[in-house]
Amino acid sequence: GQGDAILIETGNNSNILIDSGVYEGDRYLLPYLLDKGVRKLDILVATHSHEDHINGFDELMDYFKVGALILPAYENQKQDFQDLIYQADIRNIPCYSVLENDIINTGKSDLFVFNPQKEFFKKDIPLNNTSIVLKYCYDDFSILLTGDIEGEIESILISEKKKLRSDVLKVPHHGSETSSGRRFLSAVGPKVAVISVGYNRFNHPESDVLERLLDTGALIYRTDINSEITIKTNGRKYIIDSTY
Repeated sequence: GQGDAILIETGNNSNILIDSGVYEGDRYLLPYLLDKGVRKLDILVATHSHEDHINGFDELMDYFKVGALILPAYENQKQDFQDLIYQADIRNIPCYSVLENDIINTGKSDLFVFNPQKEFFKKDIPLNNTSIVLKYCYDDFSILLTGDIEGEIESILISEKKKLRSDVLKVPHHGSETSSGRRFLSAVGPKVAVISVGYNRFNHPESDVLERLLDTGALIYRTDINSEITIKTNGRKYIIDSTY
């Protein structure tokens, strides 16, 4: 649906769930995860506090053993995450906040944190731009996970010379016109672009964004067309499968 939810299953039997979006009646993630044989969630990452990214976490924390919850380190966003932090606390799930240049170690691979920016720690900025941006690397394979960042953060990531180039891009903000600028897409150079999107009133994904993605030469996958999208890699080659 319109929400974001990305599951990473690593070679050392770790499960990392990035967002758990449930949006306007979309089905919950629990049946899907159980069908996949998932029995624990080592790391939950809430990229930012919009409901289409975090509404599914409560149910998952009820059912699964969870190792840790990771949130963006923004002082002004604590109130928005208050219920989620409370739910984690009563279940004795440790919570951690991350900023740019942090590294989340998953055993065999790493998640590199490119956003939130330290300069905005105590500033009131749009929630989309507080999104945790992660680059997941496994040997030669990489995927850039962008939450809902908009053009301002894309420009900062370019100016800071972050190592944005990645095989796969989780397209920012469901394909909104506010994101996926040409310079950003050129810096990432994705071979595959995945858009998490469902029926919505926001006109996502925008036709201009689709055109810019096509201009990069990326293959585009959309959850509203392809449904579940699975990427498998041995660290050198990768294959993509979708429901349709």
